[in-house]
Parts: sequence; C-alpha cells; structure tokens
Amino acid sequence: HCRDLKKGAFVIFRSITSSRTWKKRIFVGEVVTDYDEDEDLIGIHYHTDLGPNDYWRNFDPSKPLVERKLKKEYKNKDGVSFTRTTKIDANSAPVIEDFMNHEL
Repeated sequence: HCRDLKKGAFVIFRSITSSRTWKKRIFVGEVVTDYDEDEDLIGIHYHTDLGPNDYWRNFDPSKPLVERKLKKEYKNKDGVSFTRTTKIDANSAPVIEDFMNHEL
C-alpha cells in the first residue's frame, strides 16, 4: 500500500496506467514524495538501464532485474530520456510520475 512507502524507498512495480504492452513490464523507482492522503498520490522517480550508450531505445523493460544496471532517469527539453549526469542542464528534469494508490 502506498501509504506505507517512505521517501528514499525503492519499489519494483507494474503500472496499470500503461498501455497493454507496457502493463507486462517491470519498472523500478525511488519514492521521492511522501504519500499524500488527500490526493491519494505518491511520486516515483524512475530508475532505468539505458545500456552503455545511454540511448533510450536500449531500454528493455523485459530484461531481468538482476541484469539491469539502474541509474536515475532524466529527460531533456524534448522529452528524450537519459541517465548520464553529465547531460543534466537547466532544461533537464527527472522522470518522476505521480501514482494513485490503486495504480501500482
């Protein structure tokens, strides 16, 4: 249950808000906001494996968790994902999604 999750905790989840194909995929994220009882929301910062070239097309959500090299995911001003911290600039943002309790 989301209200039991605290900032800094890591979660492994499937999102029911995703398309049919993505619903089968396993995601990993870090809880970055405490559970909001009023809004029924919790914020999760995605951690992903974009491969050695840090290219979004390398993301394979079916790859076993034990084989993933997870890093915090960010997006540039065009919405393209990356994980290399050397690419972070003023136009970058962490890939954080708010989830309602029943969506995880």
